[in-house]
Amino acid sequence: MPSITHSIKVTNHKTRQTRKESQFGTGHLQGATTYTYMWQAFVDAVKDKKPFPSTFEDAVKNMAVIDSIYTKAGLKIRGLKEPATTAVASQ
Repeated sequence: MPSITHSIKVTNHKTRQTRKESQFGTGHLQGATTYTYMWQAFVDAVKDKKPFPSTFEDAVKNMAVIDSIYTKAGLKIRGLKEPATTAVASQ
């Protein structure tokens, strides 16, 4: 689990080589999870009136990417009763 080890194994299926990728935060967030960064950005926006680093449009675009990944993998998109087709995912 990346949230526990702060790393992920990446395998190149052509070369069959696996490498470990790690990314750590800096300062008081060093080793923090993605959720910690999201909460800190929310607190900064509410408490200190700092601009939030992403928009509603960004969220919609991210969900479209996730839906596309699910579709390509033949998985069911949230709210659908069966796996989506490419046409459904691109709407």
